[in-house]
Amino acid sequence: WAGFGALAQLMESPAGVVLTRVDAPVLFDALDRLRCQLKGPRIERVLLDTQFLISIYEGRRFGRFGGKMNCLTIGLPVMLALDRRRLLALVAHEYTRFHRSHNRLTQWFYQCLPRQRFPNLSVRSLARENQQKANTDKTSRNLLGRHVAAAALIELTVKTAWAKHEFWPGHWRAAAASMLPVAPYAAMRALAIAPPHEDFAQECLRQALALSVDSKEGLLLRG
Repeated sequence: WAGFGALAQLMESPAGVVLTRVDAPVLFDALDRLRCQLKGPRIERVLLDTQFLISIYEGRRFGRFGGKMNCLTIGLPVMLALDRRRLLALVAHEYTRFHRSHNRLTQWFYQCLPRQRFPNLSVRSLARENQQKANTDKTSRNLLGRHVAAAALIELTVKTAWAKHEFWPGHWRAAAASMLPVAPYAAMRALAIAPPHEDFAQECLRQALALSVDSKEGLLLRG
């Protein structure tokens, strides 16, 4: 039985609630547009979890077994905190990042070739990589607009810090003092739509820029 238990754990699906096109038609339409414009990979599964983030990753259909599939995970707190346009902008940003990572094998192949014997291929590889990065960034911005994408990243940065340092500590204090279970997400939905204090937001952005000046988020926040 221990062997069967271990096998069952390996075949566990990623944590989260599976979303279908019926549940979120606008989201799936946006994914279709991104895939068509970028000629990128298909997203086979969309999950809703409890994390304050959006991620796309390559997993297996049955834990460590089965064929590979691309999964998009969206945190319920993100959906509660951001409006639809900014949420879709973050999905587009993450998809373009994931799409670029899928092409690293080709880039690695060109980089491993001897430059003395294949000088033109190395130049073409760099040019292709730069052009692809520019095209995917442009597509991400054009889906809903550059300003929407930048505002979405800023809001996500600030509200992630707000949830960590203000909302959850307050929630657990209230839960400890209550005789009945306290549901967090109803309160989060009401509180997350309110803008945070200006000093708190500025400090969050200052720290984010200091820690990620070379990242995509850092560049967009600066731009």
